Amino acid sequence: MIQRLVLVKLNDEWATSEGRTTVAEYSRALLNGLPRVKQAQVGIPADAPSTQSWDVSFSLTFDSMEDIAPYIVEATHRDFVDNYLSPKAVVKKAWNFDVGNG
Repeated sequence: MIQRLVLVKLNDEWATSEGRTTVAEYSRALLNGLPRVKQAQVGIPADAPSTQSWDVSFSLTFDSMEDIAPYIVEATHRDFVDNYLSPKAVVKKAWNFDVGNG
């Protein structure tokens, strides 16, 4: 199993409690319905130090690394990133981790 971790710093307009929650709720609903995504967890900062660094976190689970490339270019995901998330974001960082079989 592969865990893809994505951290996002939102622009000032969206880096509010309401903005973070709006982005998280929309993202959670959309990402959990995408092909190859076994599970998508979307979070917002739980404490002040986290809030200073990041605004939204994504933890996506895939069966294998081979599922990541098609996921990245999938039309709904591209539309989400290009037209929803990127206009609201200042920084996006992503990493992939092998978490074994469970």
